[in-house]
Amino acid sequence: MTASPEYETLEGLGRYFDGQSARSQEVIVGFGKRSIVIFQHGDQAIAHWPLGALRATRGGGIGELTLVPGHDSEEQLIIDDPTMIKILRKVCPNLNRGPSGAGGARKALIWGGVAASSVAAIVFVLIPAMAVQLAPMIPYERERAIGDVVVAQQAALMARSSRFEDGICDGPRGLAALAKMTERLQPHSNIDRPIQIDVIDTGMPNAFAAPGGRMVLFRGLLTMAESPEEVAGVLAHEMGHELHRDPMVGYLRQAGTTGVLSMVIGDVVGAGIFATVGDAALSANYSQMMERRADDEAIRILQEAELPTRPFGEFFVRLREEFGEMPAVLQFLSTHPTSTSRAEKIFAREDPTNYTPVLTDSEWVALQNICSETF
Repeated sequence: MTASPEYETLEGLGRYFDGQSARSQEVIVGFGKRSIVIFQHGDQAIAHWPLGALRATRGGGIGELTLVPGHDSEEQLIIDDPTMIKILRKVCPNLNRGPSGAGGARKALIWGGVAASSVAAIVFVLIPAMAVQLAPMIPYERERAIGDVVVAQQAALMARSSRFEDGICDGPRGLAALAKMTERLQPHSNIDRPIQIDVIDTGMPNAFAAPGGRMVLFRGLLTMAESPEEVAGVLAHEMGHELHRDPMVGYLRQAGTTGVLSMVIGDVVGAGIFATVGDAALSANYSQMMERRADDEAIRILQEAELPTRPFGEFFVRLREEFGEMPAVLQFLSTHPTSTSRAEKIFAREDPTNYTPVLTDSEWVALQNICSETF
Protein backbone atom coordinates (compact mmCIF):
# COMPACT_ATOMS: atom_id res chain seq x y z
CA MET A 1 0.00 0.00 0.00
CA THR A 2 1.28 3.46 -0.86
CA ALA A 3 0.11 6.95 -0.02
CA SER A 4 -0.47 9.45 -2.81
CA PRO A 5 2.35 12.05 -3.13
CA GLU A 6 -0.22 14.75 -2.37
CA TYR A 7 -0.44 13.43 1.20
CA GLU A 8 3.30 13.59 1.92
CA THR A 9 3.01 17.16 3.22
CA LEU A 10 -0.10 16.47 5.27
CA GLU A 11 0.42 16.44 9.04
CA GLY A 12 -1.85 16.15 12.06
CA LEU A 13 -1.70 15.84 15.83
CA GLY A 14 -2.07 12.59 17.72
CA ARG A 15 -1.61 10.94 21.13
CA TYR A 16 1.00 8.18 21.17
CA PHE A 17 1.32 5.37 23.73
CA ASP A 18 4.63 3.51 23.69
CA GLY A 19 3.16 0.33 25.26
CA GLN A 20 5.39 0.64 28.32
CA SER A 21 3.57 3.39 30.19
CA ALA A 22 -0.04 4.47 30.61
CA ARG A 23 1.02 8.03 29.85
CA SER A 24 0.53 9.44 26.39
CA GLN A 25 2.61 12.01 24.54
CA GLU A 26 1.51 14.55 21.98
CA VAL A 27 3.00 13.76 18.57
CA ILE A 28 2.82 14.89 14.96
CA VAL A 29 1.69 12.32 12.41
CA GLY A 30 2.70 12.48 8.74
CA PHE A 31 2.78 10.23 5.67
CA GLY A 32 5.69 8.47 4.05
CA LYS A 33 5.36 6.58 0.77
CA ARG A 34 4.34 3.31 2.43
CA SER A 35 4.00 4.26 6.08
CA ILE A 36 2.86 6.82 8.58
CA VAL A 37 5.63 8.57 10.48
CA ILE A 38 5.25 9.61 14.10
CA PHE A 39 7.31 12.62 15.17
CA GLN A 40 8.00 14.19 18.51
CA HIS A 41 7.48 17.95 18.54
CA GLY A 42 11.20 18.40 17.95
CA ASP A 43 10.74 16.82 14.50
CA GLN A 44 12.47 13.64 15.62
CA ALA A 45 10.85 10.54 14.12
CA ILE A 46 10.10 7.98 16.82
CA ALA A 47 8.19 5.39 14.76
CA HIS A 48 7.42 4.31 11.21
CA TRP A 49 4.30 2.16 10.86
CA PRO A 50 3.73 0.42 7.51
CA LEU A 51 0.35 1.26 5.99
CA GLY A 52 -0.36 -2.39 5.20
CA ALA A 53 0.08 -3.43 8.85
CA LEU A 54 -2.06 -0.71 10.42
CA ARG A 55 -5.16 -1.87 12.27
CA ALA A 56 -7.92 0.11 13.98
CA THR A 57 -8.98 -1.03 17.44
CA ARG A 58 -12.50 -0.96 18.83
CA GLY A 59 -13.53 1.62 21.37
CA GLY A 60 -12.13 5.10 21.60
CA GLY A 61 -14.03 8.32 21.91
CA ILE A 62 -16.51 9.69 19.39
CA GLY A 63 -14.68 11.04 16.37
CA GLU A 64 -11.42 9.29 17.27
CA LEU A 65 -9.44 6.62 15.43
CA THR A 66 -7.19 4.37 17.50
CA LEU A 67 -4.43 2.67 15.52
CA VAL A 68 -1.92 -0.07 16.30
CA PRO A 69 0.98 -1.15 14.04
CA GLY A 70 -0.20 -4.78 14.14
CA HIS A 71 -2.50 -6.91 16.31
CA ASP A 72 0.27 -8.04 18.68
CA SER A 73 1.67 -4.57 19.34
CA GLU A 74 1.27 -2.77 22.65
CA GLU A 75 1.77 0.63 20.98
CA GLN A 76 -1.21 2.82 20.17
CA LEU A 77 -1.87 6.05 18.30
CA ILE A 78 -5.08 8.03 18.78
CA ILE A 79 -6.06 10.54 16.08
CA ASP A 80 -9.06 12.87 16.20
CA ASP A 81 -8.31 15.00 13.11
CA PRO A 82 -11.23 14.31 10.69
CA THR A 83 -9.05 14.91 7.60
CA MET A 84 -6.33 12.52 8.76
CA ILE A 85 -8.92 9.88 9.68
CA LYS A 86 -10.59 10.14 6.26
CA ILE A 87 -7.30 9.77 4.39
CA LEU A 88 -6.10 6.88 6.56
CA ARG A 89 -9.30 4.97 5.87
CA LYS A 90 -8.83 5.71 2.17
CA VAL A 91 -5.21 4.53 1.85
CA CYS A 92 -5.50 1.68 4.39
CA PRO A 93 -8.52 -0.46 3.40
CA ASN A 94 -7.39 -3.21 5.79
CA LEU A 95 -7.74 -1.09 8.93
CA ASN A 96 -10.65 -3.11 10.28
CA ARG A 97 -9.41 -6.56 9.23
CA GLY A 98 -9.25 -8.95 12.19
CA PRO A 99 -6.25 -11.06 13.28
CA SER A 100 -5.42 -14.27 11.44
CA GLY A 101 -5.58 -16.39 14.61
CA ALA A 102 -7.18 -16.46 18.02
CA GLY A 103 -4.01 -15.47 19.87
CA GLY A 104 -4.80 -11.76 19.83
CA ALA A 105 -8.31 -12.23 21.16
CA ARG A 106 -7.13 -14.65 23.85
CA LYS A 107 -4.43 -12.23 24.94
CA ALA A 108 -6.91 -9.37 25.07
CA LEU A 109 -9.32 -11.43 27.17
CA ILE A 110 -6.62 -12.39 29.66
CA TRP A 111 -5.34 -8.86 30.05
CA GLY A 112 -8.88 -7.52 30.14
CA GLY A 113 -9.79 -9.84 33.02
CA VAL A 114 -6.71 -8.84 34.99
CA ALA A 115 -7.33 -5.15 34.38
CA ALA A 116 -11.01 -5.40 35.31
CA SER A 117 -10.22 -7.14 38.60
CA SER A 118 -7.59 -4.57 39.49
CA VAL A 119 -9.80 -1.63 38.62
CA ALA A 120 -12.72 -3.06 40.59
CA ALA A 121 -10.56 -3.48 43.70
CA ILE A 122 -9.21 0.06 43.45
CA VAL A 123 -12.47 1.78 42.54
CA PHE A 124 -14.94 -0.01 44.81
CA VAL A 125 -12.73 -0.55 47.85
CA LEU A 126 -9.57 1.50 48.00
CA ILE A 127 -10.69 4.91 46.69
CA PRO A 128 -13.89 5.23 48.81
CA ALA A 129 -12.00 4.18 51.94
CA MET A 130 -9.15 6.57 51.25
CA ALA A 131 -11.49 9.49 50.48
CA VAL A 132 -13.31 9.14 53.81
CA GLN A 133 -10.03 8.90 55.71
CA LEU A 134 -8.28 11.72 53.88
CA ALA A 135 -11.05 14.35 53.91
CA PRO A 136 -10.66 15.29 57.63
CA MET A 137 -6.89 15.61 57.13
CA ILE A 138 -7.15 18.31 54.48
CA PRO A 139 -6.34 21.74 56.03
CA TYR A 140 -9.29 24.10 56.00
CA GLU A 141 -7.40 26.70 53.97
CA ARG A 142 -6.66 24.16 51.23
CA GLU A 143 -10.22 22.82 51.27
CA ARG A 144 -11.62 26.34 51.04
CA ALA A 145 -9.33 27.09 48.09
CA ILE A 146 -10.69 24.01 46.30
CA GLY A 147 -14.25 25.09 47.06
CA ASP A 148 -13.57 28.59 45.72
CA VAL A 149 -12.36 27.11 42.44
CA VAL A 150 -15.34 24.75 42.19
CA VAL A 151 -17.85 27.57 42.74
CA ALA A 152 -16.06 29.91 40.33
CA GLN A 153 -16.00 27.25 37.63
CA GLN A 154 -19.68 26.39 38.10
CA ALA A 155 -20.68 30.05 38.05
CA ALA A 156 -18.71 30.66 34.85
CA LEU A 157 -20.24 27.58 33.25
CA MET A 158 -23.85 28.01 34.35
CA ALA A 159 -24.23 31.80 34.15
CA ARG A 160 -22.67 32.70 30.80
CA SER A 161 -25.44 35.19 29.97
CA SER A 162 -25.52 36.76 33.43
CA ARG A 163 -25.14 40.49 33.85
CA PHE A 164 -22.81 39.74 36.76
CA GLU A 165 -19.19 39.39 35.66
CA ASP A 166 -18.55 36.33 37.85
CA GLY A 167 -22.08 34.91 37.58
CA ILE A 168 -22.72 35.47 41.33
CA CYS A 169 -25.81 37.56 42.18
CA ASP A 170 -25.18 40.45 44.59
CA GLY A 171 -28.43 42.35 45.08
CA PRO A 172 -27.97 44.03 48.50
CA ARG A 173 -31.48 43.40 49.81
CA GLY A 174 -31.40 39.83 48.58
CA LEU A 175 -28.05 39.26 50.28
CA ALA A 176 -29.43 40.66 53.53
CA ALA A 177 -32.39 38.27 53.34
CA LEU A 178 -30.08 35.33 52.61
CA ALA A 179 -27.90 36.30 55.59
CA LYS A 180 -30.97 36.39 57.86
CA MET A 181 -32.02 32.90 56.73
CA THR A 182 -28.49 31.62 57.28
CA GLU A 183 -28.36 33.09 60.77
CA ARG A 184 -31.59 31.27 61.64
CA LEU A 185 -30.22 27.90 60.53
CA GLN A 186 -26.46 27.90 61.10
CA PRO A 187 -26.47 27.79 64.94
CA HIS A 188 -28.28 24.44 64.72
CA SER A 189 -26.07 22.98 61.98
CA ASN A 190 -23.21 22.00 64.34
CA ILE A 191 -20.75 23.28 61.70
CA ASP A 192 -17.71 24.71 63.44
CA ARG A 193 -16.17 26.40 60.39
CA PRO A 194 -17.06 29.53 58.41
CA ILE A 195 -19.57 29.03 55.62
CA GLN A 196 -20.36 31.17 52.59
CA ILE A 197 -23.61 31.00 50.65
CA ASP A 198 -23.96 32.42 47.15
CA VAL A 199 -26.61 32.53 44.44
CA ILE A 200 -25.59 31.70 40.86
CA ASP A 201 -27.50 33.50 38.13
CA THR A 202 -28.92 30.52 36.22
CA GLY A 203 -32.45 29.26 35.72
CA MET A 204 -31.77 25.67 36.78
CA PRO A 205 -33.63 24.75 40.02
CA ASN A 206 -30.68 23.32 41.92
CA ALA A 207 -28.22 23.80 44.75
CA PHE A 208 -24.93 22.25 45.82
CA ALA A 209 -22.28 22.29 48.52
CA ALA A 210 -18.61 22.63 47.61
CA PRO A 211 -15.56 21.92 49.78
CA GLY A 212 -14.57 24.41 52.45
CA GLY A 213 -18.03 25.55 53.53
CA ARG A 214 -19.04 26.98 50.12
CA MET A 215 -22.75 26.51 49.40
CA VAL A 216 -24.63 27.63 46.31
CA LEU A 217 -28.28 28.18 45.46
CA PHE A 218 -29.32 28.64 41.83
CA ARG A 219 -31.64 31.49 40.84
CA GLY A 220 -34.00 28.92 39.30
CA LEU A 221 -34.49 27.29 42.70
CA LEU A 222 -35.49 30.63 44.26
CA THR A 223 -37.93 31.22 41.40
CA MET A 224 -39.47 27.75 41.67
CA ALA A 225 -39.82 27.81 45.47
CA GLU A 226 -43.20 28.98 46.78
CA SER A 227 -42.05 29.98 50.26
CA PRO A 228 -38.83 30.90 52.04
CA GLU A 229 -39.26 27.81 54.22
CA GLU A 230 -38.78 25.63 51.13
CA VAL A 231 -35.46 27.36 50.44
CA ALA A 232 -34.53 27.04 54.12
CA GLY A 233 -35.03 23.28 53.82
CA VAL A 234 -32.70 23.10 50.80
CA LEU A 235 -30.12 25.24 52.57
CA ALA A 236 -30.33 23.06 55.69
CA HIS A 237 -29.77 20.04 53.46
CA GLU A 238 -26.55 21.56 52.09
CA MET A 239 -25.47 22.32 55.65
CA GLY A 240 -25.97 18.64 56.39
CA HIS A 241 -23.53 17.82 53.60
CA GLU A 242 -20.97 20.24 54.98
CA LEU A 243 -21.33 18.89 58.51
CA HIS A 244 -20.21 15.45 57.34
CA ARG A 245 -17.55 16.80 54.95
CA ASP A 246 -19.42 15.20 52.05
CA PRO A 247 -18.21 17.77 49.50
CA MET A 248 -14.55 17.05 50.26
CA VAL A 249 -15.11 13.29 50.36
CA GLY A 250 -16.94 13.47 47.06
CA TYR A 251 -14.23 15.62 45.51
CA LEU A 252 -11.48 13.21 46.55
CA ARG A 253 -13.48 10.18 45.48
CA GLN A 254 -14.44 11.65 42.12
CA ALA A 255 -10.89 12.76 41.38
CA GLY A 256 -9.46 9.36 42.28
CA THR A 257 -12.11 7.33 40.48
CA THR A 258 -12.01 9.39 37.29
CA GLY A 259 -8.22 9.28 37.22
CA VAL A 260 -8.05 5.52 37.66
CA LEU A 261 -10.78 4.76 35.13
CA SER A 262 -9.40 7.20 32.58
CA MET A 263 -5.88 5.78 32.82
CA VAL A 264 -6.73 2.10 33.06
CA ILE A 265 -9.83 1.96 30.86
CA GLY A 266 -9.64 5.06 28.69
CA ASP A 267 -5.95 5.23 27.85
CA VAL A 268 -5.14 1.53 27.66
CA VAL A 269 -8.29 0.17 26.06
CA GLY A 270 -9.40 3.40 24.41
CA ALA A 271 -12.90 3.35 25.90
CA GLY A 272 -13.17 6.75 27.56
CA ILE A 273 -16.96 6.71 27.40
CA PHE A 274 -17.03 3.67 29.72
CA ALA A 275 -14.94 5.60 32.24
CA THR A 276 -17.62 8.30 32.40
CA VAL A 277 -20.54 5.85 32.69
CA GLY A 278 -18.65 3.65 35.15
CA ASP A 279 -17.84 6.55 37.41
CA ALA A 280 -21.46 7.74 37.37
CA ALA A 281 -22.76 4.27 38.25
CA LEU A 282 -20.39 3.56 41.09
CA SER A 283 -20.64 7.02 42.64
CA ALA A 284 -24.46 7.11 42.57
CA ASN A 285 -25.06 4.62 45.39
CA TYR A 286 -22.47 6.30 47.56
CA SER A 287 -23.96 9.72 46.86
CA GLN A 288 -27.48 8.52 47.63
CA MET A 289 -26.29 7.54 51.10
CA MET A 290 -24.90 11.06 51.51
CA GLU A 291 -28.16 12.58 50.26
CA ARG A 292 -30.33 10.60 52.67
CA ARG A 293 -28.06 11.54 55.56
CA ALA A 294 -28.17 15.21 54.53
CA ASP A 295 -31.98 15.03 54.41
CA ASP A 296 -31.98 13.71 57.98
CA GLU A 297 -29.70 16.55 59.08
CA ALA A 298 -31.93 19.07 57.30
CA ILE A 299 -34.97 17.81 59.19
CA ARG A 300 -33.07 18.07 62.48
CA ILE A 301 -31.81 21.59 61.72
CA LEU A 302 -35.28 22.81 60.72
CA GLN A 303 -36.87 21.32 63.82
CA GLU A 304 -34.25 22.83 66.14
CA ALA A 305 -34.70 26.19 64.40
CA GLU A 306 -38.47 25.82 65.04
CA LEU A 307 -39.28 25.77 61.34
CA PRO A 308 -41.62 23.37 59.52
CA THR A 309 -40.24 20.49 57.47
CA ARG A 310 -43.30 20.03 55.25
CA PRO A 311 -42.38 22.86 52.81
CA PHE A 312 -39.07 21.07 52.20
CA GLY A 313 -41.01 17.96 51.17
CA GLU A 314 -43.46 19.96 49.07
CA PHE A 315 -40.53 21.30 47.06
CA PHE A 316 -39.60 17.75 46.07
CA VAL A 317 -43.21 17.04 45.09
CA ARG A 318 -43.15 20.03 42.75
CA LEU A 319 -39.82 18.89 41.32
CA ARG A 320 -41.47 15.57 40.45
CA GLU A 321 -44.50 17.30 38.95
CA GLU A 322 -42.31 19.63 36.90
CA PHE A 323 -39.61 17.25 35.71
CA GLY A 324 -41.09 13.80 36.36
CA GLU A 325 -39.57 10.90 38.26
CA MET A 326 -36.51 9.15 36.89
CA PRO A 327 -37.38 5.76 35.34
CA ALA A 328 -36.74 2.93 37.80
CA VAL A 329 -34.15 1.33 35.55
CA LEU A 330 -32.06 4.52 35.73
CA GLN A 331 -32.52 5.35 39.39
CA PHE A 332 -29.35 3.52 40.33
CA LEU A 333 -27.46 6.07 38.22
CA SER A 334 -29.04 9.03 39.97
CA THR A 335 -26.95 10.87 42.52
CA HIS A 336 -30.13 11.67 44.46
CA PRO A 337 -32.87 9.43 45.84
CA THR A 338 -36.22 9.78 44.07
CA SER A 339 -38.21 12.92 44.83
CA THR A 340 -41.15 10.76 45.92
CA SER A 341 -39.19 8.83 48.54
CA ARG A 342 -37.63 11.98 49.93
CA ALA A 343 -40.95 13.79 50.22
CA GLU A 344 -42.62 10.83 51.94
CA LYS A 345 -39.91 10.69 54.58
CA ILE A 346 -40.10 14.44 55.22
CA PHE A 347 -43.90 14.47 55.42
CA ALA A 348 -43.73 11.82 58.13
CA ARG A 349 -42.14 14.32 60.52
CA GLU A 350 -44.31 16.41 62.82
CA ASP A 351 -44.25 20.19 62.28
CA PRO A 352 -44.70 22.93 64.91
CA THR A 353 -48.22 24.31 65.19
CA ASN A 354 -46.97 27.88 65.24
CA TYR A 355 -43.65 29.23 64.06
CA THR A 356 -41.96 32.50 63.16
CA PRO A 357 -41.43 32.63 59.38
CA VAL A 358 -37.79 32.55 58.38
CA LEU A 359 -38.29 35.73 56.29
CA THR A 360 -40.91 38.44 56.06
CA ASP A 361 -42.86 38.82 52.82
CA SER A 362 -40.69 41.73 51.67
CA GLU A 363 -37.49 39.86 52.52
CA TRP A 364 -38.71 36.83 50.58
CA VAL A 365 -39.40 38.99 47.53
CA ALA A 366 -35.91 40.51 47.91
CA LEU A 367 -34.30 37.05 48.01
CA GLN A 368 -36.20 35.88 44.94
CA ASN A 369 -35.01 39.00 43.11
CA ILE A 370 -31.41 38.89 44.32
CA CYS A 371 -30.22 38.63 40.70
CA SER A 372 -32.26 41.62 39.49
CA GLU A 373 -33.74 43.73 42.30
CA THR A 374 -35.96 45.50 39.79
CA PHE A 375 -38.95 45.76 42.13
